[in-house]
Amino acid sequence: MIFPKTPSFSLQNKRALVTGAGRGIGMGAAIALSSAGAEVLMVSRTTRELEIIDNYLKGLGHKCSYKSLDVTAQNLETTWAVKHKVIKKFPALTEMLEKKYNQKFLGMTGWDDYGIGTVKPWSKANDLKGVKIVAAGPNLPWVSLFGAVPVTSTLPTLYNDLATGVGEGNIIFPSAQAGGFKFYEVAPYWKVMGFGAMAVNITTINLDTLKKIPPEVAKIIIEEAKVYELAAVKDAQQRYQKGLDDLVKFGKKKGINDAVTYLPLDQQKIWANVIKDWPNSRAQDITKDYGIDGAALMNAYMVEIEKTGHKFPVRYKIGN
Repeated sequence: MIFPKTPSFSLQNKRALVTGAGRGIGMGAAIALSSAGAEVLMVSRTTRELEIIDNYLKGLGHKCSYKSLDVTAQNLETTWAVKHKVIKKFPALTEMLEKKYNQKFLGMTGWDDYGIGTVKPWSKANDLKGVKIVAAGPNLPWVSLFGAVPVTSTLPTLYNDLATGVGEGNIIFPSAQAGGFKFYEVAPYWKVMGFGAMAVNITTINLDTLKKIPPEVAKIIIEEAKVYELAAVKDAQQRYQKGLDDLVKFGKKKGINDAVTYLPLDQQKIWANVIKDWPNSRAQDITKDYGIDGAALMNAYMVEIEKTGHKFPVRYKIGN
C-alpha cells in the first residue's frame, strides 16, 4: 500500500477521532493527524485495513489505536434489529405465518454480508458481464440482471464447479467462502459488494404443538428463542470479520496481496442503477402472493436502515 505524504504542522498533546480511516480521505486524514503529533483513534468498518494503517503509523513511532465499527446494512446485528422494528410495524407478517402455515414466530437469525468470490481478479462492475456466477436462486438476479451468466449449483458441488470452469465466481458470505467448503482455494479473490447482511432465517413453532405444551414450558421456549436469536446474530457478525481476515490470510499463502478488495461507491451506483427495477418487481410479488403491501414494507425498511446511518448508493423509489 502507498501511503500519502503529509504537510508539516503540530498537533502535539491533541487527540483525534477519524471515521472511515480504512481508506481514501479518511486514511489520509489519519496519517496527517498522526504525523503531526496527535494521538489518533481510527474507526472503520473493516479490521484488516485498520491493522495495516495502525502498523504503518506505529512503525513510524506515532501514537494510534483503531476500532472496527460497522452499524449499517452490512452489519447483521443492525439489519436484524431494523427488521424487528419493521415486523412490529407490519403485524400482518407474523399473522400470515399463523394463518397460512399454522406457525408462531419465535425469532430471526441470518447471514453475514454477501459478496462475490471469483477465480480471477476484477475491479469494475462491467468486468463481470458475461462471467459465469454461481448462486442460490433468490440471489441470482443480483448478477443476472446486470449481465453476468447465472449458474445454479449446490454447496457440495460448488467447489468442483469453480475448479472446472462451470462457474467463474460465486455469491455467498465470507464466513462460508473461507470456511470448511474451502471455496477460497479455487476462487481466492473476494469482493466486498455491499449487498448487505441478510436477517432472513426465522424460527417458528407449530401452533398445535404449542397448545399441547404446558404454559410454563411454552413461556421458557419463547423466552429462550429470543436469547438464541441474539446470540446467533452476534456470532454470525463475528464470523463475518473472521471470514474476511481468513480470506486475506489464505490469499497471502497463494501469493495474492489483495485477496479482499472493495467495490468502490461509483461502481456500486452503476450496479444499483442497472437492477433498479428488481425491487419493484419483488414488492409486487409480495403483495400478490401474501396480500401484504410489499412496497410499503420495503420503504419502511429503507427508512429504518437509513436512521442507522446507512446511505444507499442509489435510493430506490418503490411503488407509486
